[in-house]
Amino acid sequence: MIEVSLVGALIMGLMGSGHCVGMCGGLAGAIGLNNKTQFLVSYNLGRISSYALMGFVIASANLAMQQLFDAEKTLLGLRIVAACLMIMAGLQLLNIGRWFSLFEKIGQFSWGKIQPYANKWIRPSSMSQAYISGMLWGWLPCGLVYSALAWALASPTPYIGSLIMICFGIGTLPAMLAVGTFSKLVHFVKGQRVRLACGLIMLIFGIHTGYIVFNQW
Repeated sequence: MIEVSLVGALIMGLMGSGHCVGMCGGLAGAIGLNNKTQFLVSYNLGRISSYALMGFVIASANLAMQQLFDAEKTLLGLRIVAACLMIMAGLQLLNIGRWFSLFEKIGQFSWGKIQPYANKWIRPSSMSQAYISGMLWGWLPCGLVYSALAWALASPTPYIGSLIMICFGIGTLPAMLAVGTFSKLVHFVKGQRVRLACGLIMLIFGIHTGYIVFNQW
């Protein structure tokens, strides 16, 4: 189950990176064009660090719930939630509904608190500033990130939850690093075929996760 989650998160990041480019590719491209390439690398490391922190926090909440309630049933219940969220993500990528619009609206509340600080670091002048910029912009509300967090939510430990999000972030790296450099790769990952392939993969992983859970119930 853990290996499937890690591989699935990596594939999700890789196949869904076109969405990431659409969300914050402009900022990443500006950093890559106006600064040194290592600034872009530092920015993306900061972004992945934010994802890792999210995964650790949400998996810690899962662990706390397991200690308060029946651990096995709680974990199975959360995995059902994760399966449903993955299916929702797959359907949205297949252009069937806007399943994550509510989550993104909720995320806008916390983003409203972070955005003023993120805007201050939009033109970093050092690698450390680029890293901080990535950490702040990593909290930008995004349905794809939330679907990856679904896997982290169902992870047995906070460290595995963090690792799942790191794998997701690594999957987005090729396209995000190519912004402003390899326009053909960016155009490819933003294509409709890649989006549909990602949606099918998410749908399959969601159904597979649900099937495993129901067999364990």
